[in-house]
Amino acid sequence: MRVLVFSDSHGRGSRVEAALLEQKNINHVFFLGDRVSDIEHLPELYPDVTFYTVPGNCDFSFSGMHTKSITLCGKKIIYTHGHAFSVKSGTERLISYARAAGADIILYGHTHLPETTYLDGLYVINPGSIGKGQRFDSYATIDIEGGGIFANIVKI
Repeated sequence: MRVLVFSDSHGRGSRVEAALLEQKNINHVFFLGDRVSDIEHLPELYPDVTFYTVPGNCDFSFSGMHTKSITLCGKKIIYTHGHAFSVKSGTERLISYARAAGADIILYGHTHLPETTYLDGLYVINPGSIGKGQRFDSYATIDIEGGGIFANIVKI
């Protein structure tokens, strides 16, 4: 199963579209906030891909839960923008929340800094920013195969 993870497009939704065209065999897309409106039209263009979104701190007109979870291929994934967990000050609260919820993967954004870390059974993944990265623009790919999780940051 192939998963793409985007965050913080900040008006540069065309970069999400370009990544979707570039990647193959996509099953699921997570968008972790800060301009959800940039991707609202994409489910119509990609009807075979399932899209999951949460609002970010800049999504003033988007109502919805800031943290959600889903199980895909037997792996529990929690996804959030991250501002509600103060991730710019560290990920301790976020990781504690994910562990208490029994997550296998925690996805977050907000910092614009990409990360793929494995901590004793928990994958911590921040795709960075697709539109306003601090060092470079990026997104994440996750492949879940045979019970294994393979995460990668793609630099743009």
